Amino acid sequence: MRLSNKYIIVFGIVLALVVVWEFLYFKKIQAEFNKIDDVDLTLKEIISNNNLSALETRKVYIDKKFILGRTLFHEPLLSGTRDVACVTCHLPEFASTDGLSASIGSGGRGLGTVRKLAEGKVNQQPRNSLDLFNRDHNLVQSLFWDGNVEVSRSSEENLNEPIFHTPLGSHLPNEIENLMAAQSIFPITRHDEMLGNVGSVSPNYLPTEHANKDNELANLTSTLPYNEKLIKVMELIINRLVGDEEIIDDWHQKYRDLFTEAYPGLEITNITPAHVMNALSRYEEIAFATRNTPWDNYLKGNNSAISLDAKLGAKLFYGKGRCSICHSGELFSDFNFHSIGVPKYGHGFDGKGEDLGRYYVTKDNNDKFKFRTPPLRNVMLTSPYFHNGSVANIKDVIEQHINPYLYSKKYNDDGSFVLTNEELQNISPITEVRLILTKQEINYLIEFLLSLTDNSSLSNEVLTPNTVPSGLLKYLDI
Repeated sequence: MRLSNKYIIVFGIVLALVVVWEFLYFKKIQAEFNKIDDVDLTLKEIISNNNLSALETRKVYIDKKFILGRTLFHEPLLSGTRDVACVTCHLPEFASTDGLSASIGSGGRGLGTVRKLAEGKVNQQPRNSLDLFNRDHNLVQSLFWDGNVEVSRSSEENLNEPIFHTPLGSHLPNEIENLMAAQSIFPITRHDEMLGNVGSVSPNYLPTEHANKDNELANLTSTLPYNEKLIKVMELIINRLVGDEEIIDDWHQKYRDLFTEAYPGLEITNITPAHVMNALSRYEEIAFATRNTPWDNYLKGNNSAISLDAKLGAKLFYGKGRCSICHSGELFSDFNFHSIGVPKYGHGFDGKGEDLGRYYVTKDNNDKFKFRTPPLRNVMLTSPYFHNGSVANIKDVIEQHINPYLYSKKYNDDGSFVLTNEELQNISPITEVRLILTKQEINYLIEFLLSLTDNSSLSNEVLTPNTVPSGLLKYLDI
């Protein structure tokens, strides 16, 4: 039976629509491919112009010094009241931070975002805990938000010879191996971080051999000059770890073995603060290396390693967004100091919300309110942000950079500006160029920042020991 002309016409129209739809669809697909090709070509040019290269991957080498450093990193005996360790503020599962706006050192309970101050304690920590990723890299010139630990190189005698600049001055041990080791003494010897206060005692929830013990680290060093105090604290810690000829507990012997295995030929009586500091550095440089991000794989030639949105974000990062002016190089930091108009938040260095940043190191008025540019690898894992931890999400960070003056015009409860005139005057000229980014462009930037993520250090089973010689590790999360 013949189809009527009506049905033939309808069928022809439907067929034509299908053909047109398929044509347009494939044209769209082709356009997308062309767009990707165009973006890749642009990015290759950006990569070449900025001399960008992937971080060199390296084999994780677990040696005896690493094992000693890992143990010390998780050992509460390094704190005055035996209740905190380096790991308290630098947890692998929180991307080597603690997830808090301002860290809670001695006198707190718990770990990570659930950590709280013990009853009657007042937090003195002024700043957000910085991550530890790739801090052994030779591009790293300074550490801490104000850069009070720095390294320079001799320009004539030996280009590879590091010269360290720290608050310890000439008292810094000569045997220090690198910048990471140089910084390790300072959190341990700060009252608000690990040292604790004069007259404090260890918590009663610790086992008998550690509970209700006087804080001899703080008590015996309270009258010493600053430089001498720091070294003396470290010497007292060594005594805690390895004991003396009169008292050798079980944990003392275990630490004696760890030190002599890490440093063959070392006599127990010759252990110095440098041995502790260098071991901590060995652990940190291996444990917190990000070498395998999607962006690194893209730089190695794998064009499909990152999404189109991330590629568009990279174009913005190195172009219109002007992010790379400060966040440059393999680690995405110029390691310089800038004021970007971050409003006051939290305790502050003076206890009243004020933090003068780099000024505390240089005493130069032009350095007031300047802070070191943080590297951006794993930045999506290290919230909250800025030196005071005042911003919880990366979108708000970007918007703060786009228009810091808008943020500065937020008012306090009394009607005054959040930022003082002096703070406003010190905002970096870099931020004076008013950027207009669409919501979509901000999302592209976020996608690019996601491509700087390497999760391998968050789940590596070698990062955390099952226990430490003192037995105190399990009490950190109480």
